[in-house]
Amino acid sequence: MGLDFKEHEYFHAYRPRWPLEFAAIAAELASDLAFNNVSFISIEHVGSTSVPGLAAKPIIDILLVIAADEFHEIKRLQIMETLGWARRPGQGGYSNDTGEGGVKGRWSLKLNGVEPFKSLHVVPERGIPHRSCLALRQTLRKEEELRREYETVKIEVAAKREQEDVAQYSIRKSGIIRKILRKAGWSDEEVDEKVAFVQPREPKYLEL
Repeated sequence: MGLDFKEHEYFHAYRPRWPLEFAAIAAELASDLAFNNVSFISIEHVGSTSVPGLAAKPIIDILLVIAADEFHEIKRLQIMETLGWARRPGQGGYSNDTGEGGVKGRWSLKLNGVEPFKSLHVVPERGIPHRSCLALRQTLRKEEELRREYETVKIEVAAKREQEDVAQYSIRKSGIIRKILRKAGWSDEEVDEKVAFVQPREPKYLEL
């Protein structure tokens, strides 16, 4: 039986326009970073909107991958300065620096009040946040049974929360996340390390 998304305020059935929205955002982001001479390795579409057929909150999650030896405060300030400057008519600019956003080893930013809504996560190349995002995306794209199980768990968890933050939300999904990463070939030790990166904090917002 299909899910009735009218009963789930946070979710929408998969929308084919999501990868197109990501492509436009990524092109503008790359242009803005290049204009300010801010180096990066890649810009990746991650999260539920990057998986065809998966229900998601309509927020485009973007991974900005930088060199591991550049993951320091000076680089963070360069990126913040660039994104604060990069405001376009109809597109807005990034704001709301949320620090690590409930996950160690990344910097997170939000965009207020402009569609498509988006979250940007800056991560060091080959770090746990980088590798886990790609592993989850690729596995969910390939494994339909896991995709359906993940979707069900995600919606059930979201339906039970009131003011949970992203870390608490991630903790509640840890069982299915472990299953997906094991399918992706991760060892138990690697999965434990990934789970340990999630940090509970004061309630602020929910990412899906």
